Amino acid sequence: MDRKKWLLLGLTFVLLAASLVLVGCAQEEPEAPETDVEEPVEDTGLGIDVVDEWVESGHSKLVSGPAVEEDCVICHDGGAFAEQITDPTELERDWSVATDCRACHSGYGVEVAAKGVVDIPTMAGFEAGKGALCASCHNGRRVPDPAAERRSAPHHSVQSDVLTASGGMPLEGVTYLITDQHAEITDACVACHLDDSREGPPVHTFEPNFSSCGEAEDCHDDPVDVEVVAAADYDGDGSTEAFQDEVQGLLDALDKALLAELGGGAYAAERGAIVFTDEASQTVVPTNELYAATYNKILIEYDGSSGMHNPAFTVGLLQATYEAVTGNPSPGEPFNQSN
Repeated sequence: MDRKKWLLLGLTFVLLAASLVLVGCAQEEPEAPETDVEEPVEDTGLGIDVVDEWVESGHSKLVSGPAVEEDCVICHDGGAFAEQITDPTELERDWSVATDCRACHSGYGVEVAAKGVVDIPTMAGFEAGKGALCASCHNGRRVPDPAAERRSAPHHSVQSDVLTASGGMPLEGVTYLITDQHAEITDACVACHLDDSREGPPVHTFEPNFSSCGEAEDCHDDPVDVEVVAAADYDGDGSTEAFQDEVQGLLDALDKALLAELGGGAYAAERGAIVFTDEASQTVVPTNELYAATYNKILIEYDGSSGMHNPAFTVGLLQATYEAVTGNPSPGEPFNQSN
């Protein structure tokens, strides 16, 4: 065989070997990128998927804006809460997560729930048991002050402020009805919102379990229905309705009074502040009284329980605020704490 044929045979062998290597590489599976999130344990052995329940809750919804803002990330990102990180640049990842498992079941969440006491802006040393975990974020972030340089709106998660009756904006000469009966329930928020009446893990939708209200010691004598009938006509519309409807009636009456004070103008909570406008849609500066009254209305709306977290405080606050704005007595009956 001459030299030319040997070279041709060698080149053919090299090309064949290279093609086999390339084919082998193409069939290899790429390695999955590493993440800092462990796979959730879904199978409880009881046919219960707590992850699916969590997905139905508000905690699974990522609020992307605050989750990347300084001081906001600590409550809007589960990992940041667990590690008590206030600066998003300190996170060892470049994406955000919702209030996931790690928020309650690792780091600070475990510590504060075990401690059972937490400071919130409107109250030091709130003894909430396991509910101290919830109160760490579910508060108004600041002390209400009508004379503050920055006139803020209530934060959306003001449940602890209402529960402890500590979050109302003060009005001159007005004393609000104070009660902390629900705040003194063992484990506070957790007692109602982490239903453990079934076998296995508690329900992770965080919907309240009203049936437990009639079972706790020194509480209601009978089970409480979701649409519990109020003890009186608090909004003064001539009929006694479900308590939540009475509270909505008070909110509607206060809204009408606030708009009347603005003379055809409007108000709205925008980006952490309350913006007031006149009938020409021009921004106006409200009096301290008008600002405080509007703050109180938004506070009860943002609590989200229609007064159920603190019935006496809610009714008393709305009625007193209405009277301060209008100069007239509230049309409804006052709250009787013996009920």
